[in-house]
Amino acid sequence: MQITGNGLKRPECQDIEPIQNNVDILEEHLSDTEVHVNAGRIADITEPDELSQIDSTDNNSTIWGKIKKSISVLNDHVDTVASETILGHIKIGIGLQTEKDGATCVKIADNLETDDSTTALSAAMGQSLNENKAPNNHASTSTTYGVGNASSYGHVKLSDNYVSSDGAASAGVGASSKAISDVYNTLNNYLTYTDISSFITLNTTYGQILNSAYTENGSVYIRVQPKTGWNGSHSLFQINDSKYFPRDAINGIIGISGSYTDNGKILFSNIGEDGKCNCWITSNMTAPSSISFYYPLQK
Repeated sequence: MQITGNGLKRPECQDIEPIQNNVDILEEHLSDTEVHVNAGRIADITEPDELSQIDSTDNNSTIWGKIKKSISVLNDHVDTVASETILGHIKIGIGLQTEKDGATCVKIADNLETDDSTTALSAAMGQSLNENKAPNNHASTSTTYGVGNASSYGHVKLSDNYVSSDGAASAGVGASSKAISDVYNTLNNYLTYTDISSFITLNTTYGQILNSAYTENGSVYIRVQPKTGWNGSHSLFQINDSKYFPRDAINGIIGISGSYTDNGKILFSNIGEDGKCNCWITSNMTAPSSISFYYPLQK
């Protein structure tokens, strides 16, 4: 007679006793509620308070209780949002990225080349910017940036030229090296001192004075007027072209000469410290019909 692994006896023909023994074994097995637990009984099994591993000595009710606890915890975890104190699920939001190994980290740039608004700047790059930023304490009267002037440090723009027709120079605009070079070349090449000889014809009479040389609109004028105590009209004579610009001091006149209607008559001239040129006839005779003035100008 053969006996199965579960203790059942395989009867031989015409042997009723093994069959009866098998019935007893089956009945005992079916009567053991710890071995056969149906779904209705599983629902009534109480879950333990804490998760724990299944032990070899656990009966079916204890095992199913532990299984139910694991399923409950898993269900709660699926619906739980992670927080600082609670484990749960998270979503990968803006500014985060997931590595191949599943690790989540912040997207960080260690340079200033990206234009991605969701990428954070690294602390190393922040330190570099702080070390290389423009100073905020360079102004002598204020720590804020502004236009530099004679009293405060600040921002200054450079200009390569200056157009006099635009009016006064703009505040906070300095001359570049090119502008300085252009000024130097202009002064050196064009505004050279030049002796200019101007010739005018004067119809004067005895006692008139050639007085008050002055400038106006880039030209030099000689005012002809009576000498003190004499009556007479005033006349103006322009003695140079307007394209020449005399220096401020008219006392640069270097010579006066005249031709005369009578021999031996003297033309007296005087250049005062105030820059005025005075000349008159010293004798009671007809004044010279022409006088030449020589003076240095700047072109």
